[in-house]
Amino acid sequence: QRAPGRAAGPRRAGAAAVRRVEKKSPTAETPLVIPGYVRWFDYPDGDVKSRAVEYFAKRRIYDLDSFEWGISNYAIHHGSFIIFPVVHNGVLRSYQMRTLYDGGAKTLSASPDKGWVKTSDCLYNYDSVPPLSPVIVTEGPAKAVRVGGVGLFGSAVSAEQAKLVSHKRPSEVVVWLDRDASAKSAKVAEILLRAGLPVSVVGWWDCPDLRANDPNDVDDDTLERMYEGRVRINGRIDLVTFLIRSCT
Repeated sequence: QRAPGRAAGPRRAGAAAVRRVEKKSPTAETPLVIPGYVRWFDYPDGDVKSRAVEYFAKRRIYDLDSFEWGISNYAIHHGSFIIFPVVHNGVLRSYQMRTLYDGGAKTLSASPDKGWVKTSDCLYNYDSVPPLSPVIVTEGPAKAVRVGGVGLFGSAVSAEQAKLVSHKRPSEVVVWLDRDASAKSAKVAEILLRAGLPVSVVGWWDCPDLRANDPNDVDDDTLERMYEGRVRINGRIDLVTFLIRSCT
């Protein structure tokens, strides 16, 4: 199994769908278009692009060609944003934006009212995870890229997201939420376990830096140690044991 943080990054599966930005969603009557979307390497050099590159560097992500993302400064968004397109099986389904400047909303998600699938029913980086392999479940896009997994767009898993994970027929599902989300990690693990999936949970006891709260805060060696120390969950007793250990 690939150690998190070691490889160049996930394959850019679904990139063609985002480049065309005209794939039809199963729920849409007209082609879906991400407003103002420009792939990062096509975006003009300047302060906006520099801030975007800095955003990833601060999160220990340096291979910017290893995943699909772009920039938008479309006027309707009232600012400049990093765009994380969501592609499932080659079809553009949704997107999330993260602001590059202070003020206003930090993140914005695609509106279901306009034909997009709500992000709580999507997984970021989904097409980059091959079938029959471990699926690492994290809270968000940058965290998913850091460990080569998928992002929930939050710290809870919906029934639709659990189905998406199941469709990969994973050899193992590894729940890796933030340090301050131990109880939510246990809940996510319980839901995935009920879906009939083989589940493990990553604990934060192997990370000595108490300031580190998510995978983007952790160096490669610590990431690997945490991954190798993951706990297999077979039932409620294992979940309780995980919670007790997380609190000590």
